[in-house]
Order: sequence, then structure tokens, then C-alpha cells
Amino acid sequence: MDAKTAAPATGATTQDDSHDNNKNPIRLTQEQTDKLINRLPPRANTARRMVKLLAAHPDSITGDINRVSSVNLGSIKRRYNPILSQAGYMLDWRYPPTPITNAYGEPSGQVLWGIYPADDDYG
Repeated sequence: MDAKTAAPATGATTQDDSHDNNKNPIRLTQEQTDKLINRLPPRANTARRMVKLLAAHPDSITGDINRVSSVNLGSIKRRYNPILSQAGYMLDWRYPPTPITNAYGEPSGQVLWGIYPADDDYG
């Protein structure tokens, strides 16, 4: 995977009020990343790739993460956040400041993913 991060996005994404969009992802050091990855089960390869990408590139768009994983990102979040929260972190997403469209100019529904400090739901 090349060193892509979320470029300024364009288009329209529907936002709902149930998601906290005022949070900011954090960039992890290599040491923090390694410690977080070592908490994951041996067969959690997709989660490892996702953590490595997001640790170095906060605010990655859904499409960029899908280049390193082939599963539903929400399922990775739900399955591994209880483990990651033990180290004080969690995977989550937020709406982009400028909504993202697809190649046809239609709303894509993509969001910005990152690693955040664990909240009350996960630790």
C-alpha cells in the first residue's frame, strides 16, 4: 500500500446526529503501534493491517482501508475494539469535513477512519 491519506474529499454524505463527529484520530508511534498489534489474536491479520495503516495515516478514507482489508470495517471495529481498548485505544470513524463522492459524482458514503483514545463504551 502506498502512503495514501485522505485527500480533500468532495460530494455528499448523509450525517446522522448519533455519531460523535467532533473527535480527532491520533497518530501512533511505531512502539505504540507494535504494542497494540501484539494485543491482537494470532489470526487477526486484517485487524493488524488496519491498525498499521491507521496508526501511520489517521483519517484514512474507507476506500483506502479496503485496499489492505477485504472485510467489513465495522465488523473489525466491533470484534477487536474490546481488545484494543485494554491498551487505551479504539478504531472508529467520523464524517469527513467535506463529504466524499464516487467517480460519478454520487454520494459514496465513505467516512474517515482512525485510532482514537478509548471511550466509556470500550474502557
